[in-house]
Amino acid sequence: EVKFYQNYGNTRPLPIPTARYAVVNEATHDFALLMDDFPSHRAGNQLTPATLEEAKLAMGAAASIHAAWWGDKGLDTRAWLNGSQAASGMNVDGLFEMLWPAFCARYGDQINDQIRATGEAYLGRINDWITQRPGPRCLTHGDFRPDNMLFHEGDPAHPIVIVDWQTAGVGNGATDIAYYLGTALTPEMRRTHEGALIELWTSHLVKAGVPPADTQNLWDIYRRDALAGFLMGVLASMIVAQTPRGDAMFLAMCARAAAMVSDHRS
Repeated sequence: EVKFYQNYGNTRPLPIPTARYAVVNEATHDFALLMDDFPSHRAGNQLTPATLEEAKLAMGAAASIHAAWWGDKGLDTRAWLNGSQAASGMNVDGLFEMLWPAFCARYGDQINDQIRATGEAYLGRINDWITQRPGPRCLTHGDFRPDNMLFHEGDPAHPIVIVDWQTAGVGNGATDIAYYLGTALTPEMRRTHEGALIELWTSHLVKAGVPPADTQNLWDIYRRDALAGFLMGVLASMIVAQTPRGDAMFLAMCARAAAMVSDHRS
């Protein structure tokens, strides 16, 4: 997160807090990060499905982030960015195969058939899914969901603010969009509005200078990356400290994303 603010956060107009001070000790990992506060904004809530207006704001925010370094080859020289070609690869298949049985054991009959079918279908296939992500590369958030968003409809300068850049990375922006729409909206709401929301995101990209030709296959990449929110839901639930809210949140993420995987035959 400090690296993001040092290298990207303050360099272009983005829907994020301004960092006034950002330093990190590479040896000890001690850090200091001082940012502007937004005391009148309200935090998003993963347990409460996003409203259509919130989803529209999220599409605009995502587009401004993705367009800012669209096709920038310098992203792949940053070893600290997730997914960078300069970063050491992670065996996500091995991690998922280790944690998936624990996830199933912990949540038992709270796991519906779609969640179980999705987890079983992706066993042994996730590394290939990650390495074969197509399309133009850009800066990505990596955890683009309501809990990492602040809202204030009455603040025209900052109606939405995106926080928590610990998972900043490089990849296809459609992955952030699939993660958000697959986990923040109910399946019913997503089915009704996802086409229009994708069009809104791509129109913002083009307005920000992304070549229209680069947006032609983003719908297919969006469908392909329906797994993104499901994967985070399983892995994070087994890594972070367990809490009642966390359990409800991760199960909701997995259930909504599994429905998206099924809908799009991902």
